[in-house]
This record gives sequence, C-alpha cells and structure tokens, in this order.
Amino acid sequence: GLYSETEALLTRGGGMGAGAWYATQKPSGTRKGGISSFCFNSPTHMFLARDPDKRNRERYGELEVGEPREIEELTMHLPQYHWLYINRTGPYFAEVGA
Repeated sequence: GLYSETEALLTRGGGMGAGAWYATQKPSGTRKGGISSFCFNSPTHMFLARDPDKRNRERYGELEVGEPREIEELTMHLPQYHWLYINRTGPYFAEVGA
C-alpha cells in the first residue's frame, strides 16, 4: 500500500539526500503495486550468495563491476549462510557470514 510513496522517494528523494535499502531477490521490476523498477537502476551495495543455476551466474556481467568470471568463482565456493558483498564505489569485495 506504499507504492506511490516509495516511488516518490526513489525518483525524487536522491536530490534531497534521501536513500532507501531494499532486499530483493533479483534485479527486475514487477507490475505496478509491487517493487518499483527504480530500485534497481543504481545499486551500490550488493550481496550475492552461491547460486547453482548457471543461467543466473551468467548474468553477473550485467552488474558492471569486476570480472564476471571472478564473481562466479568467488560465489561458487561460499559456505552456506555466506554472501559475497560488493560495493560498487571501489569496487570492493568481501565475504560476509551470518
């Protein structure tokens, strides 16, 4: 029920220093009323887990950070409940665990 407010924050809030954290499963938008496509346009912080689906891993090149093969290699060896953290401003990579 907060689609309009969220859309306003994502489209106009950056100019006023506002920001938002979103936890999403994959970078794609949904129909109106769901997750706005604007929350996928410029992520700074990303957390990737081990993904056995090769088609998903092949999309790492779309992240436009680092080398897709390097990201695939790092994620394939992550233990359960661990993620590869990527900060685009560096880019910086780190392994984080729960």
